[in-house]
Amino acid sequence: MGSMWSGLMRDVRFLAVLIRAMLHVSTFTKKLAPGAWGFTDFWDSVVATRGAQVAIEVDVPGSSTFATKAFTYNAMEVQANQIAHCALAHGFTQQQTVAILVPNGILIPILIVAMAKIGVTSALLNPMVQGEHLLHELESCHATHVLCTAETAAIFLGLPPRARDAFRGFSLDAVSSSDNHLHHLDVAAFDGAHPPPRVCRSLVRWTDPILYIFTSGTTGLPKAAKMNHLRFYGMGYMFMHFCGLYTPGERIYSVLPFFHSSGLMGWMLAMNSGGTLLAKSKLSASTYWADCYHWKATVIQYVGEICRFLTMAPPSTYDRLHVVRLALGNGLRPEVWTTFQDRFQVPRIVEFYAATESNGSLINIENRAGAVGCLSPLVKLMYPIKIVRYDPQTQSVVRDPVTKRCVEAPVGEPGELIAVIDPKNPLRAFDGYADKDATEAKIIRGAFRDGDMYFRSGDLLQVDAQGFVSFVDRIGDTFRWKGENVSTFQVANTILKLGLPGVIECVVFGVHVPHADGRAGMALLRREDEEDGVEAEAIVDRLFHGLRTMPRFRQPLFVRLTTAAIPTTLTLKYTTYELAQEGFARIANKTDVAFLRDHANGRSVRVTCQVIQDLEAGVYKL
Repeated sequence: MGSMWSGLMRDVRFLAVLIRAMLHVSTFTKKLAPGAWGFTDFWDSVVATRGAQVAIEVDVPGSSTFATKAFTYNAMEVQANQIAHCALAHGFTQQQTVAILVPNGILIPILIVAMAKIGVTSALLNPMVQGEHLLHELESCHATHVLCTAETAAIFLGLPPRARDAFRGFSLDAVSSSDNHLHHLDVAAFDGAHPPPRVCRSLVRWTDPILYIFTSGTTGLPKAAKMNHLRFYGMGYMFMHFCGLYTPGERIYSVLPFFHSSGLMGWMLAMNSGGTLLAKSKLSASTYWADCYHWKATVIQYVGEICRFLTMAPPSTYDRLHVVRLALGNGLRPEVWTTFQDRFQVPRIVEFYAATESNGSLINIENRAGAVGCLSPLVKLMYPIKIVRYDPQTQSVVRDPVTKRCVEAPVGEPGELIAVIDPKNPLRAFDGYADKDATEAKIIRGAFRDGDMYFRSGDLLQVDAQGFVSFVDRIGDTFRWKGENVSTFQVANTILKLGLPGVIECVVFGVHVPHADGRAGMALLRREDEEDGVEAEAIVDRLFHGLRTMPRFRQPLFVRLTTAAIPTTLTLKYTTYELAQEGFARIANKTDVAFLRDHANGRSVRVTCQVIQDLEAGVYKL
């Protein structure tokens, strides 16, 4: 009886917030006309009521102290107005897309506000993504302009001239360019006292994207996921209520970058709750808790990898001196959860499951280690998310042979999470990506009845007997490493373009590595002939030399070379599931030659039984 009552109360707490959100969102259905409501209206209301309050504090790089620089809403408003007026003067117009290619920092939120004021969509780029990968992202979001700084100008100017000519390049700093392809936005020359007139965004609806955020979408190349105005505002509103953050003095510490949805979520949470975002430019495990102490953080944001790094760091006098009472994030594995909470004495952890483009998410507000939410029979009556059976061999959901409908996974069996799509319900709509074909690929139709549509998450989750849901693994053509999603297709395609001698096939997949979250990349290369005179070591060296401009998290950690045919399904898809499940088995059996990339020492190490033992013992710092 006790467990039944506690389960009922858990469900009531979750549904109470859900109902509150549904009622709140329903008010926006009356504001669908162009220009009726957008994120800027929320921003204006915050500036009007809390203009003198500190919105964001940032660290001061190079400072030997714990100094910060504070930005009030009024200060951000003035800068955003200046940028908006300057952009208008240079021909920026509503319903265009500008690619934001700037270093992580306060400039990103200011630019988002500035572009929203004139009805322009911001596509947020990771400066680590360069070359042909950058070009793909610019093209996929249909950018018309690229906005950079002196620090990132070379990344844009490094594109091939013909490709670069498709975009108008601008810099917020004066940058010399031999071909005058980068125009200077002299923001200081414009008055920031007044915002641009509302007519500048008169065509924009709240259903339109305010942002494009790049995500793998579980398959293929990175895609430009749409985030409309209501979702952008709403994610802060939802988390405020789920976490119970109603105190204006909350100080939310985050090391997550603003070009990721998780970093933006902290900003929106601070805006909704009346708190202040404490934005650190990069993670430092050695100073993390000292930052929290000196900056008086009450809430911290995390991804699972951050918590693991912190638990591996040497003990510090600051481990328990802080006043942090809540940690909010995703990806915290059960084995790390308890260690993290016990060592650092964080009273409450709120773990959620979500994706940038997804219309279905889960949240664990019960402090239950390892859970990402609950899907009890009561919750499912009001929250149309299901976990259905998935066949890893065919890489598809299972359908009943008679009814042709999907089959819900029983308790304890991993299945794919799917969420019903209802275009008329703002909470259930699926905006998808800038690419229509990519959007359609994420939709499953006729799942439980004719005409229904569900969003495919591309993730395996499972429900226990008490209704708690836990994350199991990613499926599809991506894996997660170092807190980033990696597209196997993109990495494999880049490797094949290197023209490595004798290499005729390449498949990339993620493998579990001891003492690390997520999966590390493994590239399996098929050679025509081992007797081609080229040593395996030379091929691997050429591979990593060719990938030197690729972000480190995307580079494979392991390279396997074989002359055997790479197995495929009947539909000629590589059986990456079986390859990933093998892990190091075939390497240990010496069937193939394999190498581990030792990034710390800039070399590749041939994998032997001893190397595998060292990996399992945590000798290699990955």
